[in-house]
Amino acid sequence: MSGHKKALVSISQEEYDRLRTTSVRVYDLTAQLDDLHDIMRRQSTQASHSQLEQALTRQQAYEKAVSVLSDHLQDLEHASAQAYESLYHAWSQNLVAFEQSWSQQTADQLEKWSSQVLTEIQEEHRARQMELLHLNRRMEDGYQSVRQHQALAEHWSESALILLDFIQTHYPLSLFGRAKYQHILDEMAAAEENYNAAAFQAALSTYQRIFFQLSDLRVELERRLARWNHLYQQAIYEAGTHLAVLQRSAQVQAVDLEGQDINEKIDLDLWTQGGYSELLRRSQALLTQLESGMEHNSARLLQQILSHDLPALREEFTDLVHQARMAVLSSQLRINIADLVVQSLEAQHFVFSEGHYDAEDMRRAYSASLKNLAGEEVVIQVHPRGTASLENDLHIISLDRSQSTEHDFRQRFLEIQTSLNQSGLIVEQPREVRLTANGLGRPHSSRLQPAHRLSTRP
Repeated sequence: MSGHKKALVSISQEEYDRLRTTSVRVYDLTAQLDDLHDIMRRQSTQASHSQLEQALTRQQAYEKAVSVLSDHLQDLEHASAQAYESLYHAWSQNLVAFEQSWSQQTADQLEKWSSQVLTEIQEEHRARQMELLHLNRRMEDGYQSVRQHQALAEHWSESALILLDFIQTHYPLSLFGRAKYQHILDEMAAAEENYNAAAFQAALSTYQRIFFQLSDLRVELERRLARWNHLYQQAIYEAGTHLAVLQRSAQVQAVDLEGQDINEKIDLDLWTQGGYSELLRRSQALLTQLESGMEHNSARLLQQILSHDLPALREEFTDLVHQARMAVLSSQLRINIADLVVQSLEAQHFVFSEGHYDAEDMRRAYSASLKNLAGEEVVIQVHPRGTASLENDLHIISLDRSQSTEHDFRQRFLEIQTSLNQSGLIVEQPREVRLTANGLGRPHSSRLQPAHRLSTRP
């Protein structure tokens, strides 16, 4: 055995698991921020009302735009616009009714209800389209002259252009995609070529198909826009709440070894090595991206943010809180381990000399030194194993071995180990470290900060 012993000191795995469970459970800052939720809920509700007003205005504009169509086409398009108006009015009334008791469950119920109504509108619209298509084909069967086919082709062309213009003006291109848009333009060009070549029946057939495609597309776009708005408001609400919680959590309550809050605050950024600042930066970047609108936030991306990105950020925040709390506990445990070792050595007639954290940084190793009347000196160093670990490496270094035997060193460490075990700590078997290679040395002179006792047992 040599004059330098090293051993791992920790709490039991059972106590660590219990501590982690308790520490994570008691930290629920979000639930305490009622004022924050009220503010975010009001903002979300106001935004939803604004979107519904825009949707109602859009239906009224559509009814006006299609008022120049033939009676049958007007009836078709007015019916879908009025169905949407009824839906949006009911939606707005539901928002008012649930505003004071808003919850995620309420939002999900409204979304499920609106999705069902939107599907019913779409199905009814397609049924009306089929009826109108069959009616027009029966009427066209009676048309024989080229001039009649030419006039009908012009009528359907103008009708299709009215719908195309409205869609281009009132719906974001990203909502239905450039490929779909280009396909419609290509079909319009093909129909125009047939018309210019006097192939009026072919042009008529193509223009009719384009009109019904555009009519169906507008109904689909309303459904997509409603779905996107729901996902968007939900993402904005959750991302904004998450960021606000982070911003209010630069300091959190410390916990004891039972996982219960104590009257101490922890600087999250300090004790997570900048992890808090990095999480704050990424959370702000996510909200900034969301605020850029539809162009950079497809429905698929919003679903990913809600189902994966935000839960991951929240889990990371919980882990950071736990990491910081464990780092503080580990720091306190180091000085307590050193204190217990000092007491054991004092019972062996050593006298405390000084102690300190390396570089006066509580995240680093704690060192202390003692001497006896025979001139022997013992240096205690307690080094952390990891940033979120309660494992510490204990070094017992005898700097002057002239008065001590190998038996003395062995007995000295056994008494220290017994003292630590009696305090509820687990000490692995020590191993010898060569003094010439350990790189550990005498602590620089400074006064000891009083060691605070921290029981590891209930």
